[in-house]
Amino acid sequence: MLNSDANKNTVYISHDDVRTVLDAMINPTTSWVNIESLSSLALVDRFLSNPDLPAFRNMSDLAIYEIIISIITDELLNHRRTLSLLLPSHKHTAKQYEHNITLDVQTNSAELLHWSLLYHCYVRVDLNISIERFAKLAMCTVRTVRRYRQYAVEQL
Repeated sequence: MLNSDANKNTVYISHDDVRTVLDAMINPTTSWVNIESLSSLALVDRFLSNPDLPAFRNMSDLAIYEIIISIITDELLNHRRTLSLLLPSHKHTAKQYEHNITLDVQTNSAELLHWSLLYHCYVRVDLNISIERFAKLAMCTVRTVRRYRQYAVEQL
């Protein structure tokens, strides 16, 4: 729960809103409906106040997308750094990213695994790692990965 105005409205961010954004990140045909609560966040306003931003038709959607990517990436980097694991680089191949997932599993850190899932499946869509592929790399069931996703959404 975030206050949009200290004396007036309280803005509630639902897990469904976050899931909608994540789904839109991997499926461009997903409609960005019912995320007004995210569009009204002060974080979005601050992002949009940057004068260096290029013109874009749906600026608040872009802001939400970029903020979510930033949070997920920062959390993954922080957890990997804490555990002395190699940080992801755009120079890595898809196979190296898949190897990173197996290393994430070997740490037995549930938190790292949650952020790894969001990063590899939703932020780095260019890697084409589906929930099913992540489950195989993590040596668990798709149902378990979906539970990881649910927990990770709650952390966002």
